Amino acid sequence: MHAPHLATTATVNRSGTVSRADAGLVVLLGATPGDVIGHQLESFGTTLADVTNIRECVRAAAEGQTGQAQVSFRSSDDELYVQLVATASGDEIVVAVIDETARVQEERDLAASQRRWQSLARNAADIVFTIQDDGTLASVTSALPRRLGWDVEDVVGLYGLRFVHPDDRPAAGAAWIAVSQGRSQQETLEVRLVQADRSVTWSRIVITDLRRDPDVGAVVGNTTDITEQKLAQMRQHQEQARFRARFEQSLLPQTMHAVDETFVAANDVFCTLVGRTR
Repeated sequence: MHAPHLATTATVNRSGTVSRADAGLVVLLGATPGDVIGHQLESFGTTLADVTNIRECVRAAAEGQTGQAQVSFRSSDDELYVQLVATASGDEIVVAVIDETARVQEERDLAASQRRWQSLARNAADIVFTIQDDGTLASVTSALPRRLGWDVEDVVGLYGLRFVHPDDRPAAGAAWIAVSQGRSQQETLEVRLVQADRSVTWSRIVITDLRRDPDVGAVVGNTTDITEQKLAQMRQHQEQARFRARFEQSLLPQTMHAVDETFVAANDVFCTLVGRTR
């Protein structure tokens, strides 16, 4: 194991052979003094590029400059990422070895996380977008062309409400104002969005205020297509309306009962037959 940002030193001659190494460096490398002293410093480089960079770092110090390099070192338990700073001291060169493994790993983990997020955003069916304080779109994921037919570069900088059906703009505008003015952390609404060909699709939009999140710093929207769900609901409502019309207009007495046999509905013919009102 190694401590993050641990600065240790090695003393080398002008050809790069280690003559002295402090205990911290030996521990950092997971080695013994005999594994370090008498060996070329460049021999601890992991790759050919690392070996070359270590050699150039030592050479710069030998020429009276300050040699610097960021390289990876071989270690007994894992790979080390270090920064080298070499300066001449008489006939010898002192090389400070600064352990930056933790920082490099954090940066790599962050970069990997960002790549995963970007991949998910690119391939997700949902449209994710960020909104400026003035209501214009700051960014939109690449699902936009597949979902609505608009090119991303054509919508960035435009007002988001422009792509909402006119009848749904009051509700969408109210949700945006509630979030943008800090009265609500999150708003969910179902609206119709206008596609590039002027047809409409139904979407569920969740607008969340992430302006205080240092990794986001914006109001973020997530748009999920619910067109099929809405069409199914409309068909169900139409079927219910047709059934109700047939029920009411039937020339035969009609009733509907709950599970416990109580009446829940009766048409006019039935009411006339029994001499009662509804």
